[in-house]
Amino acid sequence: MKKTYVIAAAMLVTMGANAQVMEKDIVKKERMLHWGVEAGLTLNNLYHLQDEFQTSNMLKVGGHGGVVANIGSGRWAFQPGVRYIMKGAVITTSSNTAITHTETKSKLTFHYVEMPLNIVWSSGNWSSNRFQVGAGPYVAYLANAQDKYKVKTKSTVNVDDEPKVVSEGQRQLEVGDPYKNNQLRNYDIGAGAFIGYQMASGVYVKAGAELGFLDLQKNNTLGKFYERNYNFLFTVGYMFGYKCK
Repeated sequence: MKKTYVIAAAMLVTMGANAQVMEKDIVKKERMLHWGVEAGLTLNNLYHLQDEFQTSNMLKVGGHGGVVANIGSGRWAFQPGVRYIMKGAVITTSSNTAITHTETKSKLTFHYVEMPLNIVWSSGNWSSNRFQVGAGPYVAYLANAQDKYKVKTKSTVNVDDEPKVVSEGQRQLEVGDPYKNNQLRNYDIGAGAFIGYQMASGVYVKAGAELGFLDLQKNNTLGKFYERNYNFLFTVGYMFGYKCK
């Protein structure tokens, strides 16, 4: 009878140990697909401007947020995503007459729905803390655009006179065909890259940059395009299913 109890106890211990090993292996086995959420800040500006435009030295602050998928295992993965992202710039134009100098400042805000398509390399296994590097193209749809403007004039005769605000406000910008006057291109194509750090818990941070390849408008008078997006992104996110128990 005692031998029966001893044998049964040994079997239970062995089964328990095997179950723990199996559970440990299951927990640590990486899935091929993970989903994440992320949000952060953007610093935006424009380049490739017309000669009469100038950009502010200050980057315009915006935001972004969306979802991302991680497809793959090991150190290489494909990460497509969908996000809302705010782009834009602060630009100025000026003109002179015999008696006045006029300056117009425009704070441009562009609201895009964007799909980045990144290839990502990680420095370690998914169950450990690791550095990441990623790069890839993006496509974006311009859903809405605004211009907050202010027009100032100053006398060129009496140089001691203070500038006067003659007009200010906010207007909706037309989105559609860039070949039509005053319309912005309703889509953008570009590329981006980032570096980041992901913890075994699934929390990650990353910093990156994007560069647009398409001009936003067509100048019918000069016969050339102008204004392209570029921006810097600072992101915090969480990838579900990465927590190592």
